[in-house]
Amino acid sequence: DHPITLRDCVFEQPIALAEARLGTLTLDGSIFPGIQAPNLEVDGDLGLSHVSASGTVQLSGAHLHRNLRLLGARLSHGEDAEDALTADHLVVEGNVACGGLEAVGSLNLAGARVSGAVRLENATITSSGPESVAFDGDGMTVGHDFNARGLAATGEVTLVDARIASTLEFQGAALANPDDVALRFDRAEISSSLYCADGFTATGGIQAIGAHV
Repeated sequence: DHPITLRDCVFEQPIALAEARLGTLTLDGSIFPGIQAPNLEVDGDLGLSHVSASGTVQLSGAHLHRNLRLLGARLSHGEDAEDALTADHLVVEGNVACGGLEAVGSLNLAGARVSGAVRLENATITSSGPESVAFDGDGMTVGHDFNARGLAATGEVTLVDARIASTLEFQGAALANPDDVALRFDRAEISSSLYCADGFTATGGIQAIGAHV
């Protein structure tokens, strides 16, 4: 019933929270070799700001009743893995805040449902592995805006079949996936505006078959 707070701690082994239910968990500033937390349920915030993870943060199917905070986090995939963050089918009733995040490996939020906003301002994502996907948001549902201003992504950013209730913003972003698609949002539904201005660059294609803005 009480918050768990472990700031600036060092863990020698991955943190195991599979199917756990917690009130609030804060690990801000901590160092660990990954988190294994599929189907985790957190009644409050999950705080991972400024953490350093040398292995995958696994949050598949987790349910967060408030916010996911990854501000300034440094994430990396582990051995035999391509994802720095695996959070497919994640449910977040608040916001996903990843401003300033640095990731070596993919961010996988395919099928995630976020009631608030997704914020990737000034994040850096460098994909690894043969599929070369930096951000997988296929099938995502976002209840507010998706803000990726200043995002630097090496690898494909994909939002196929995504539903975004407000704006999709890529002002000043630099997307690079040479000889392939840098930004793909086929059949995406964006209820407000799409912004790709203020120095936006894409090295690679932009594909938006059937998208609706």
